[in-house]
Amino acid sequence: MRKNYDTPSLPEHCYAVLPNSGQLIEVRRGEMGYYPCAYSTGGRAYNQVLENYFNAHEGISKAQAAAMLAGSMFGWSVPAADPSRYDLDGEPVRPGVRKALPRSPQYLYEQAKLLREEYAPGTKVILDEAVNPPYYDAPAGLAGIVQSVDDAGHNAEFSIMLLFIKKPPAFNNF
Repeated sequence: MRKNYDTPSLPEHCYAVLPNSGQLIEVRRGEMGYYPCAYSTGGRAYNQVLENYFNAHEGISKAQAAAMLAGSMFGWSVPAADPSRYDLDGEPVRPGVRKALPRSPQYLYEQAKLLREEYAPGTKVILDEAVNPPYYDAPAGLAGIVQSVDDAGHNAEFSIMLLFIKKPPAFNNF
């Protein structure tokens, strides 16, 4: 039987959480089964935190950990033992479905910087479409003036449209 895993793409060992019990385990490349981990706690959530911490400390990606767990359970010759079959979150990649890549903090900062330049305090704005809870109940066409834009690039657009728009007393001149 041919081994499906590529030695450089999989680490010597990694940590994982058993899907059924939530136990923290150690998986070794090329070996079937697993080894119990001495750091395992009774809680699945905390074991997942430990798994992420230990693997990140050793430079092991979530895709590699997912491939190692699949290889140890189903055999190293199955396609699931290949880390390229997983996304950055360790979730299996479905054929034809593309997931957006996460944005770097530098990109988010630059995006927020551009939005702050475009929507300086005092800029008059009008909502293009209605926004409903959980954010803010605002009908389409609501006019306002930008008070400020925060530094959090992930929600800077919402900040402009939802959180920092103040309805002026009279907005006939828009």
